[in-house]
Amino acid sequence: MLTGQAGEYMGKKRKKYFPIFVDLSEEKIVVVGAGTIAKRRIRALADFAGRLVVIAPEVNPELRDLEAAGRIEIWRKRFEKEDILGAALVIAATNDRRLNQAIYTACKEAGIPVNVCNDKTRCDFYFPVLAYDETVVAGVSSSGQDAARARRVAEQIRALLTQAPPSVGADGEAGAHRAAENESESGAYSAAENESEPGAYSAAENESETEIHRMPEDKGKTGAHRLAEGEGDQ
Repeated sequence: MLTGQAGEYMGKKRKKYFPIFVDLSEEKIVVVGAGTIAKRRIRALADFAGRLVVIAPEVNPELRDLEAAGRIEIWRKRFEKEDILGAALVIAATNDRRLNQAIYTACKEAGIPVNVCNDKTRCDFYFPVLAYDETVVAGVSSSGQDAARARRVAEQIRALLTQAPPSVGADGEAGAHRAAENESESGAYSAAENESEPGAYSAAENESETEIHRMPEDKGKTGAHRLAEGEGDQ
């Protein structure tokens, strides 16, 4: 059961969050806000969500380009409770704490998992540092304990994804190592950058952020992974 108390201790030990990979290809995801942190979340979700809805009175050219490409919907308006109907996930990424709280309350009443960008205690889920190509998606998490280490691990995964895959033996095993069944990968924190944009629908200051490492279609070129700004870690 999701608790929404992402930074609490369980007894004397800090919680560890179990990574679950979810099919969002036919789901509606709502992001309220269009500032720095909201854009990072949108970038990370755009390749995975079936319907990505951004709610903000005004948006910047980058989001307008994504809208023109058919990758997101933009509702140029202020948030209303009815906006989250049918949503699988909601991200509250404005710099208005009262508005974020209202979004959180509406989601809890509707039973929709929610992530509030400026309050870790109001997050049912965190965003990972992502490293992915056409066949592998990996995420790394320190459960909020060591952002630098999480980024280093993600960089190592990125390096592995740039390498040619190992040869597959006659028994179907790749190289000397066989993948463990049900092997999990997790999501992650990166350091806060204390950046914000003006307006209630921009991201709040002191947000933690993550990175996305994605391999482009031409995997044979040097530097096969493109480093993109990623999601917030709340």
